Amino acid sequence: MFYYMTKMFAGDTQAEHHHVAGYFKRSRSPSLSKKYIVDVFKCLKDSLTSQPTRHTRSFQKIDHMNILPDFDPSTKNQRIDVWLKKVNECASVYGWDDKTVIHFAMQKLQGLAKTWYEGLNSVLFNWQEWQDKLMNAFPCEQNYCQVLEDMLKRRSRYNEPIEVYFYEKTGFA
Repeated sequence: MFYYMTKMFAGDTQAEHHHVAGYFKRSRSPSLSKKYIVDVFKCLKDSLTSQPTRHTRSFQKIDHMNILPDFDPSTKNQRIDVWLKKVNECASVYGWDDKTVIHFAMQKLQGLAKTWYEGLNSVLFNWQEWQDKLMNAFPCEQNYCQVLEDMLKRRSRYNEPIEVYFYEKTGFA
């Protein structure tokens, strides 16, 4: 059917004299029957709905704002290297380009990190440059003795759910 449609619209004289399954008869000017037009649209509709699209993922509504965790350097159990690793993992999973990663990541800076960001003279950096700047601004200085001491000092509080205590205590490691 597609062959005859293309021949008809291209003005092929050989196709002009054919009668195709009762759909149309052509003389000099093509005249299409209503049934033919309906069948063409059905065929197009069927071909569009039967073929999977390559961009199926891009049409899904995902709340990207809640995918990344906040980063606040004042919070004891947060380190910039761990946060950047999570950001990069999300970028990989969701197929984000540099601009998208920067857009979502910079919105998650809190506290001193947000103050630092707002004080910058320029924000025209690629994602690798942002990571370097963040690592330099909020270095990960781990004193393992201090971490061990803090973990040992952490006791369950009155009326604290055991889950909160467990995850906070294991967060030190």
